[in-house]
Amino acid sequence: FEKFFIQQNKINLKKMNQSVSGNLSIVILTPNQFSSIDISLTIIRLLSMLASTICIIVFLNPKLKENTFKLLIAVAVSDLFYAMILCYMTIFMRTCGGSAARCGSNVFYIYLWTLSISQDYLTSALAFFSILTEIFLTLQRLLLIANKPYLKNVTYKQVVPINFLISSLIYLPMVFRFTISQWPRLFNNQVIIDYRRTTTEFGSSSFGTILPTILNIKRLTFVNVILLVLNLITVKVFRDYINKKSNLRLTKNKSKKKIFVFSLLFISLIYRFK
Repeated sequence: FEKFFIQQNKINLKKMNQSVSGNLSIVILTPNQFSSIDISLTIIRLLSMLASTICIIVFLNPKLKENTFKLLIAVAVSDLFYAMILCYMTIFMRTCGGSAARCGSNVFYIYLWTLSISQDYLTSALAFFSILTEIFLTLQRLLLIANKPYLKNVTYKQVVPINFLISSLIYLPMVFRFTISQWPRLFNNQVIIDYRRTTTEFGSSSFGTILPTILNIKRLTFVNVILLVLNLITVKVFRDYINKKSNLRLTKNKSKKKIFVFSLLFISLIYRFK
């Protein structure tokens, strides 16, 4: 947050060559104008919210009673909240200006806490929840195609709470990396009580410093390795299943090309990159 705050002021504000003695610092307000990057990201997030809402409406159809559609609803709800949180963070940052001088001490204090919980914890937990749910759907699909329905009777009422609990616990230490502390600042020749995020003792420790990197690597591994490998295996098993059912013989190049194209289409439909 502090790095983002400083970068935005370097880009959008004139340099302020003033010095203040003691523990006071000058209030530097971030502009309340949206940059082109802010607008672009906000539009993308709004489109994501729209897509998630459409998915929820479609899958709530009473005719779609299968367990798969219930899990897809859970993923859509998770993605919807993910996009909403990111929109909130961008809009509040611009309207509030990144300082209690513009929006008031109490409001800014609440904003910083919600920022810490949302940015460091909630968004990551929601994203990982979606990944775990998609891994379960892919694994369930693979076992069904392989005629080993071990997960056939596992319902969304079991999967959703378990995945949510795992995601919440894994990213819980991120909440304790920062705290909110008072920060006396000088604004219009008056001292105001502002707030800022400061690193806790846990956040400054060796484990706390590398924790975000560990969690990011783990998330990328689940998406780019585990989920991808499961989908590739599913494509192979499904192709063999089709060949067996149709008694196809891949002796002609033409038949091989058809199977290859079909496999690409299949994996493009079942693999969602996070």
